Amino acid sequence: MGYEATDTAGNFWVLGLREIETKSASNTLSVLKQILDDLDTASRNSNNQVSRDIITHITGTMSDRAATEVKFNELLENYRKEILPLTYASYDTFTLEEKTHIESLNNYFCGLHALVNYAEASQKCLLEIENKVFDNNSPIFDNNFKNTNEPGTCRLVRTASKAFGEGNGGDEKSGCQGPFKIFVKDFLSDKKLNSVPLKSYRGSRFNILFSNAASVYFLHECMLDFLKTVGAENRLLKAILFDLQVTEYVSGMKALGLISKIVTCPLWCILEDKGVTMADMNAKYLQLVEFLQDAATNTDKFMLGELHVFESYVNKDCVYECLIQPNEKFDEACQGQLKIILAALCTLCKKLYKDHLPEGKLCHLDPNNAKGVPKTSCFAESVFGQLDQLIRSKPHMKTLAAESFVMFLNNRTSEWLNSKSEKERDSLIVQASKDVKGLKLRFKDRLQEIENRRRLAMQEKIQKKENLERERLRKQEGYTNDIVRSRLWQSETEVDNMLASYNTVAEKVDAIKTQLKFRKEVLMQISDEKKTFNVTKSVDGKRKSLSVDELATNLKKLIRQAVVKEKDSERETHILVGKRIRHRQEEHNDGQKRLVWYTGRVISQVHVLIYVLFNTYP
Repeated sequence: MGYEATDTAGNFWVLGLREIETKSASNTLSVLKQILDDLDTASRNSNNQVSRDIITHITGTMSDRAATEVKFNELLENYRKEILPLTYASYDTFTLEEKTHIESLNNYFCGLHALVNYAEASQKCLLEIENKVFDNNSPIFDNNFKNTNEPGTCRLVRTASKAFGEGNGGDEKSGCQGPFKIFVKDFLSDKKLNSVPLKSYRGSRFNILFSNAASVYFLHECMLDFLKTVGAENRLLKAILFDLQVTEYVSGMKALGLISKIVTCPLWCILEDKGVTMADMNAKYLQLVEFLQDAATNTDKFMLGELHVFESYVNKDCVYECLIQPNEKFDEACQGQLKIILAALCTLCKKLYKDHLPEGKLCHLDPNNAKGVPKTSCFAESVFGQLDQLIRSKPHMKTLAAESFVMFLNNRTSEWLNSKSEKERDSLIVQASKDVKGLKLRFKDRLQEIENRRRLAMQEKIQKKENLERERLRKQEGYTNDIVRSRLWQSETEVDNMLASYNTVAEKVDAIKTQLKFRKEVLMQISDEKKTFNVTKSVDGKRKSLSVDELATNLKKLIRQAVVKEKDSERETHILVGKRIRHRQEEHNDGQKRLVWYTGRVISQVHVLIYVLFNTYP
């Protein structure tokens, strides 16, 4: 866990970099307190003045608003309220308005994390569109390249980046970065480009989907010519060649590319512009929301580059010109995709930036209180990048040493030491050397404490899992005993005949519930519809029990789904035939009774009791 801070001048500081037990809000706060205690110790201050001063002057936090971080902000705010009376001697004399002003703690949202949300929202929209267009059977060359919930458009961007993208992260085995660069050299020269404008997909996080989609669309004709002329020699290249010939995938890349050039890249430039403060972002975010709302209804103008939200930040390069150039083959599909994606992004932005929009908590943010507040968490991300590099180059380095390296570099400790007189500098270095032993002992004790707590948590987790498993088996035994008494119903006719044998509605309902529970909890049968196992339904917001006929209909659905046809003989068998199972039985040995588990394979279906036979017991 890294803890960083900025001052009103915009200087960044690393407070600490520590091992943490879990990511929970309480652990996060406890480690922050630990770091503050260390600062008190380093300052030779025994009354916690340094840590109190730091806590008092914290005016806001920045995060990606994960659930644990929201909880951490609440805990930190409460902790500050406890510290403030100890810092201000006259705190009790403050008015309620003054106390509220001092106690308030703003929570800012990292602007770059919003781009990650943009990508996720766009991906969901494209997946929904493709499922509708292709009737849930999107074309793909090789299912090995298929990722769950990834639309074909995003898959094409990812695989093309692996094969043709420059820099680290490409596919060293199946990629063809070198030959492709030679193949498109004249094309790039005509466009006044020195290299292939396609970054590595791996190792990148923010905006990579949008920016690489723009580049792949810009190069897609060159990629097609290359793969058809030189040849697709492996599965990766064949998969790319296949996807490049799917109109909906290429049009989807154009849609993402236009969003990249007109929305996300300009927004990133604003986030990195030091002349734009956090207080200025209120107007920027409102402008963005209004633009997306307008663009969603005027996609034709958006596609031609006639609509801009931050025009001065738009890079109108050759990729941009290619994207706004009309293309009859892709524009119709692209326009439909853009309409849905832009509308979804508009809704998302209203949610992400609600604190900055009118009536939001940060809408009337005082510029004086926002001095030095960064618009992104780039610095925190860079700290972990430095840590990652240290771990790679020095794999046996302890966290304490890594923290020292990172803090010495980022806090400009060398400059601070050089500003001291020679005598004072020598004194500080000597004292620091003396403190090493104590620091190492505290570090060792903290690691041991974290390990003990993790071990205890693991044991509790194992115990909980064992208890749940025992409870599951107990329930399965109960369901099995119930089914033994009433027999498993395996045909629709049998369902009707057995129900006719019961006199009351309650008996019929109980019998069907027994059948449903056994199929779900013991046979682990999977239904096409989850609600098939339900025994109640929602009516006007209230749960109502299903009727006998409704329950019987659900049971018959499960019976039909449990019967499959063998490919060769077309003979109907139960879905569990051929599956391996475990069976427990009592055995008596030397007068002692014990329970023994055996494994076997279902070889046939019979109509006595349950329906399985065993061929072998290993």
